[in-house]
Amino acid sequence: MNTSALQTLLVPIDFGEASLNALQTAVAMAGRHRAKLLLVHVVTTDSVIVFPEGGMIMDTGLDASVKSAVLKLEELVAQLLMQHPLSCTYDVMTGSVTGAIVEIAIRKHADLIVIGSYGTSELRAFLIGSNVFSILKNAPCPVLTVPPHRQWLQFKNILFPVRPVVNALEKYGFARKIIERNQARLIVLGVLERLDNHSFEELNLEASNLIQQLEKDGVQLRAEFHFCDSPAETIVEKAHELQVDLLVVTGSLEYQLKEFFIGPFAQQVINHANVPVLFIRPSVNAPTKEQSVPSDAYLHRLS
Repeated sequence: MNTSALQTLLVPIDFGEASLNALQTAVAMAGRHRAKLLLVHVVTTDSVIVFPEGGMIMDTGLDASVKSAVLKLEELVAQLLMQHPLSCTYDVMTGSVTGAIVEIAIRKHADLIVIGSYGTSELRAFLIGSNVFSILKNAPCPVLTVPPHRQWLQFKNILFPVRPVVNALEKYGFARKIIERNQARLIVLGVLERLDNHSFEELNLEASNLIQQLEKDGVQLRAEFHFCDSPAETIVEKAHELQVDLLVVTGSLEYQLKEFFIGPFAQQVINHANVPVLFIRPSVNAPTKEQSVPSDAYLHRLS
C-alpha cells in the first residue's frame, strides 16, 4: 500500500474568505508532507468574443482581470514564502472554473485539491456551491473541502465511516498518508440503516478488513457501530459529538437539478458537516463484492 507523502496540493483561490481559509489548511499540510503548493485562480471567459472564422479577441476587462489576479497571487505567494519554508507557485487560467481546475490538476499531477466550501444561502441544506460540486464530480484526485468558520491546521481525530460498500480499504489507502503525518487517531464508525439487515454481512466484511489493516499498520483506533435511520445524519452527529477535525467519505455522484447535486450520502455529509471533509471517489477498478475475501469478524469490537 502506497504511503508516501502528498507531493502536490492544488488550492483554488478566488481571494474570498473561504478560499483563503482553505489555503491556511493547505499550508499546514504542505509543511507536514513537504509538499508543493500550487495556487490557481480562474478568470471566467464571459467577456471573450468568438468570431465564426474561429478567431477571438479578449476584451480589456478580461485582460485587466487576468493582470489583477497575477498581481494578487504574486503578493500572496510572496507573503507565504516569507512566513513559511515551503515551495509555492501560482497560475492564472481562463475558462470555466471546473474545466481549468481539472485540467491543471491533471497536468501538474496534483495529489489533492484543497478547496473552501461555500453554502448557497437558504438552499445549503440541499446544495453545495456549484463550482465545488462540479470539481468533486470531475476531479482526477481526492478533494478536501474546508468550511470557513475556523482554521483547520491539523487532523488529530479522524472519523472514518464504513458502510456496506466495497471501498473502505481503497479509501484508507489514501487517507493513511494524512493519518500518519498527523499521528492521528482513527475512529471507525460502522453505520447501517435499521431496515437494511441484509447488508450486515457486507458491513462486517468491510469493517473486518479495514480494522485488520489498521492494526497491522499500528494506527490508533476506536470502533463504534450504529443502526440508524439516516447514515449521513448519524455520521454528522457523531462528528460533532466526538469533536473530530476530519471526515473521510466516499460515494458515487448523481446528476440531478442541472448537475448541482452529488449523491445523497456524500451530499448530506458535506453540506451539514462543520469540519473538513476528505472526499475520495472509488476508482473504476474498485473490487466487487464477489472479489472480496472474507476475514475474521471484527464487529464484535464495535459498540
